[in-house]
Amino acid sequence: MMHTMHFLPEVGGGIGWETPIKVMAQHSLGGCGFSLLNFIEQNNLYNSINDGNERFMSPQQFESAAIACATPVPIYFCPSRRSPGVAPRLIVAPTMNGYAHNSDPTELEARNDYAANGGANVTLWNGGSSLIDLRFNRGFSDMSAATGISFQRSEIGFGEVSDGTSNTYMMGEKYIAVEHYMSGEDAGDDQNFMSGDDVDLHRWTAEPPMKDQQGVSNVFIFGSAHPGGFNMGFVDGSTHFVNYSISPEAHRLMGSRSDGNVVPVQ
Repeated sequence: MMHTMHFLPEVGGGIGWETPIKVMAQHSLGGCGFSLLNFIEQNNLYNSINDGNERFMSPQQFESAAIACATPVPIYFCPSRRSPGVAPRLIVAPTMNGYAHNSDPTELEARNDYAANGGANVTLWNGGSSLIDLRFNRGFSDMSAATGISFQRSEIGFGEVSDGTSNTYMMGEKYIAVEHYMSGEDAGDDQNFMSGDDVDLHRWTAEPPMKDQQGVSNVFIFGSAHPGGFNMGFVDGSTHFVNYSISPEAHRLMGSRSDGNVVPVQ
């Protein structure tokens, strides 16, 4: 997942619930699911929503974005949980227009089983800025309390991960209630993988991780369908299987990039 650029483009935080559309050359408005596409041989899908005009959202872009939102990316699914596919867009956590921003309406959308590390404390956002506000750098949430790798408009560089790239989570498996794997009714899994800064694509370490359970909802935590633990990718590019029994404090600290508390992988 790693790249030689000065920041981590793979886990861009997006500007809101936006479906990714490049409005300005230096900003990719989508979240980690979109930003990763060029690094996992999904260049065609990444480029499919760009009509060449970065300052105008054309009907072609709205149509292409809807198609992209409903296109499953196999690597985004954990085979222990579910096969690549689509789920109904039931608007459990409604967006401003009832569907993905910057996209034609979609009844079925592709999901993801992995989320970026938002930090050691839950730092939420608003729905994003309008195009006019974006150009004047206004209308965004205050994310100064975000301690992780990915959050609204984040461009975290390796040098900012002072706790060590091998000790800091980058992204990993997210918790989903068992009965909602394909229903679209889990509020942390009710939007598509092309969205921006949302609980569908960000999780935090403020609470301990948990194995997927029946009838238990939690849109903030990491977890998986595996019986013993969950997989986490670290900023150094390594992947580790982390036990659910990990110390809650150790788990919390590994969500922070620069709190001065270095915790070895357990």
